[in-house]
Amino acid sequence: MESYRDIIDAWRNDAGRPDRQILAADLGLRKAALLSVWHNRDSIPPQYWRRFAEKAAERGIGGITLESMAALAERKAAA
Repeated sequence: MESYRDIIDAWRNDAGRPDRQILAADLGLRKAALLSVWHNRDSIPPQYWRRFAEKAAERGIGGITLESMAALAERKAAA
């Protein structure tokens, strides 16, 4: 994953399209609109990283780990 946007878009529906409703349900969020805010900012608050990593593993979505999310944060901070 090259960005937090990529991570958010990794949750896909049966048609293969990004689906924020599925991701919101996985994360226990009441509104998927919050994911749009994160997507637009290309950021995910660190307090959600663990849930992202756990749910990605459960769904078999590769490349989303605490370490990969931290690496993205370090790259953004250095830019």
